[in-house]
Amino acid sequence: MSLSRLLGAITLQHWRPRSYSRCEVELLYSIGFVLGADLGIARLEKANGDLLLELETRKLVERRKGILQREPGMTEREAYLALESQSQQKKRLLKEIAQAIILSDEVEQSVVPPE
Repeated sequence: MSLSRLLGAITLQHWRPRSYSRCEVELLYSIGFVLGADLGIARLEKANGDLLLELETRKLVERRKGILQREPGMTEREAYLALESQSQQKKRLLKEIAQAIILSDEVEQSVVPPE
């Protein structure tokens, strides 16, 4: 149990019925408590990783929208819809499309026009 949520269960079986000493029961309780805490930490770490990925994706999408909005007359909403449309057409994640366009824009910006 962790914060009143069941995280797992430990089952102990013997071939023959037997009584467990208080020390054995306390040991199993302690093991269960530590494992429950570890499972809770693992769940929180996964949620944290998911949130970091979502934040990274949002940053990329916002940057991508900014690139699109440099085109005359394109609103933020239109830029997002264009990005979403490309994502659906290419069957790729928004993040992947945004990264590709940002990379393309960076390459264009770094190319010095010939004189």
